[in-house]
Amino acid sequence: MADIALYIDSRRSSDELRGSLADILQEFDIRLHDCADIEDSLNYLEQHSCNGTNVFLALIGPAMENPLQTVRRIRKTSPEMHFVFLTRDENPALVAELQSPIAGVGSHWEVMMLTSEHFARNLSKALSAFLKRKKFRTTIAGLQNKIQESQKPKVSELQRYSVSLRYLAHIFDHAHDAIIATTCDGTIVKWNRAAHELFGVSTEHAFGQSVFQVAGEEWPARLEKLYKTITSSGPEHSENEIAFLGENQQQIYVSVTLSLIRDASGEAIGVSAFVRDVTEQKVTEQILEKMRRDLERMSYEDGLTGVANRRMFDTTIEREWRRMKRNNLPLSLILMDIDYFKKYNDHYGHQMGDHCLQKVAKALRQVVSRSSDVVARYGGEEFAILLPEMDKREAQEMAERCCQAVRGLNISHDASSTERYVTISAGLSSMIPDSDRYEDLLRQADHMLYKAKELGRNQVYSGTI
Repeated sequence: MADIALYIDSRRSSDELRGSLADILQEFDIRLHDCADIEDSLNYLEQHSCNGTNVFLALIGPAMENPLQTVRRIRKTSPEMHFVFLTRDENPALVAELQSPIAGVGSHWEVMMLTSEHFARNLSKALSAFLKRKKFRTTIAGLQNKIQESQKPKVSELQRYSVSLRYLAHIFDHAHDAIIATTCDGTIVKWNRAAHELFGVSTEHAFGQSVFQVAGEEWPARLEKLYKTITSSGPEHSENEIAFLGENQQQIYVSVTLSLIRDASGEAIGVSAFVRDVTEQKVTEQILEKMRRDLERMSYEDGLTGVANRRMFDTTIEREWRRMKRNNLPLSLILMDIDYFKKYNDHYGHQMGDHCLQKVAKALRQVVSRSSDVVARYGGEEFAILLPEMDKREAQEMAERCCQAVRGLNISHDASSTERYVTISAGLSSMIPDSDRYEDLLRQADHMLYKAKELGRNQVYSGTI
């Protein structure tokens, strides 16, 4: 194997210097290769790393800029490289940098002054030491390889094949997921322990049975359909989720991955099924989904009365206003206020006041029949009913029914100046939107409610119909 030393300098070395270096290296059967810069040397190392050429030494010329950076980059490619820094004068600063623990240039380096009368002898001495280290490392590496080869167990192909079969059988039997192998028509030929635990069918009873009959509910129909798809012209792999009742009549959810099995000639000979119990994951997803729906409902529902809250009302009126404007249809709004509710609270207490609000809200919900209508708690004792696609006359009738429904509750109100029972006042507004300002509808309904109170309460006011 040829030994090569690189000479790296930022400008071409003189023929005399290169010649003297080549002569010294030739005594050790080392060939000198001249590199113009660091990139040239890195390219050379990359090209000759795999062709048997042994580049073990780099001579860094005296005109080379950033010699430490050059060495660091070479060591990334060749960490065992030896370096000789050639200088024209003594350079204690360079030596100090090389000796620094953060230099990153390793320990195989020398600094030699070209103008020294002992330069040739010093270089020869260094080369001799470098070659001894290289030979020692090569010998040690060879011994290590021989030891590793001698420690490898000597097994025949038959033994290796037998061990691999037993190992695969062990993996199959002790896999965490159920693994089932069947013929193309679903007859079971392989059934591991996890399948026994999941389906409650032992290996002995499973052999020869139809895989479609090991579980009930949607398992037979779903799985048979998947088998037909995968054994016909469909995809050779499929992943699906199936539910069935377990031994204790609890719902079990499984993820089933089916794959078509082919022989060496490519003929379909069976189907493998990997079945994973995902019940816990599925139940967790269902709980999280229910919590999400509950949170969403709570964010739009008044906690005391169960009707829509102000946030839901604001979102809905803006959406319905745009929809009615787009379709040129009427949007009606009823704003209602429980008459003398502050006096009710002062007379009966806040707990009874809460019960009163709940009963009024329930009565209003029972009057509204369309899914598009929204009953909302607008404020403390104020309620609002939003009625898309309903004109003023129909909304007036709806408001009257609301007042009658609340009066029909017969909730005693001895502090009222209007009736002996709880009553409501209602203001009605109805518009076909022609602008983007739904606030006009609110403002008009609020004004009508004020007029209803001004006229003696316990009534609906809508202006002229």
